Amino acid sequence: MLTSQIEKLANSLIEQEHCSLENKEILVYGLSSAVELGLNIFSTIIVGAMFGMTIEGIIFLVAFSLLRTYAGGYHARTAGRCYFVSVLVVVAVLLVQRYQMIGTAGYVLLLLVAVPIIWRFTPLEDENNPLDEVETRVYRKKTLYLLALEFAIMIVGYCLTWQSLFQSIALAIVTVAFSLLLGAVKNTLQRRKG
Repeated sequence: MLTSQIEKLANSLIEQEHCSLENKEILVYGLSSAVELGLNIFSTIIVGAMFGMTIEGIIFLVAFSLLRTYAGGYHARTAGRCYFVSVLVVVAVLLVQRYQMIGTAGYVLLLLVAVPIIWRFTPLEDENNPLDEVETRVYRKKTLYLLALEFAIMIVGYCLTWQSLFQSIALAIVTVAFSLLLGAVKNTLQRRKG
């Protein structure tokens, strides 16, 4: 249903000469991405508010989204599944923080596993998003730069005893690593089939 609405909007913009017909695919992709991002932000704010943890949800979403954009990882087959999984991930992350399911040592252990995974697999291409050599170099560099930046912010948060900042960013890094692992497994299975 949403796809047809985006198509109609794209056709309308083309008819009004705001965009050329040759760029329709790019326009539809951009509109779809904007809608998905908007839904994710809105859902994160709603779920965060339900838990009384809106700030933690936003910190997680920003840290996760920045890394995930360049690192790559698992892609659901449909936008609906992607959205559903995204909401579930935010709920899980907030539950972990809300009920203090992991202590500081647990976060450190998770990070000791997650960082090498990100280092090894980034950027992970997908069948829908193959990367050329230049993109691979640029995305890897950006991912590692963002990882270092987030790691530094996380450490500052820990030193200033702002546990929510530390935990939200740590969980974002761990979630990106998990997404990379799932994506790598999916890619391996697809290669074996083909």
